[in-house]
Amino acid sequence: MLAGAQFSKKKICGLLALGCLIAPGCSPAPEGFVPANGVIKMADGSPLTGVEAVVRFNPYDPRAIDDGTLVFDYETPQGTSCSGWLTTDGQFTLKTRPHGKVAEVGHYKVILALLNPERDGTRIPKRYQLHESTPWTAEIKVDGKNEFEFVLAH
Repeated sequence: MLAGAQFSKKKICGLLALGCLIAPGCSPAPEGFVPANGVIKMADGSPLTGVEAVVRFNPYDPRAIDDGTLVFDYETPQGTSCSGWLTTDGQFTLKTRPHGKVAEVGHYKVILALLNPERDGTRIPKRYQLHESTPWTAEIKVDGKNEFEFVLAH
């Protein structure tokens, strides 16, 4: 401690609270954004491993005619896209910029964006990598667990 400086528990708690308000990721998520996570599994039920990929949730309106157009903006009329790194055990946690580990409530098409398509593309069928052909969809709900499981069927 600094010589002659005295810090009460009240002052320390106040400084910690102030730091949390200033630091990104400490503030509560905006309304309509909730935590969501999941796992990608192989057809045999084992987790997808050994693949460097991002699981991307692209918003869409399930009632609209889908022409397969992929918009790379973070926000579309249907909602805000979110994504999560695939971990070594096939798990992912969705994040939305700038809100952190949350996803916007809504409907999504889900794809795997491979970081090394030359190496991993032979293990992952192309249909799971493209917005227009992915069979995976998800609905993120306000009062749901929002834990998703997607299976790679060859």
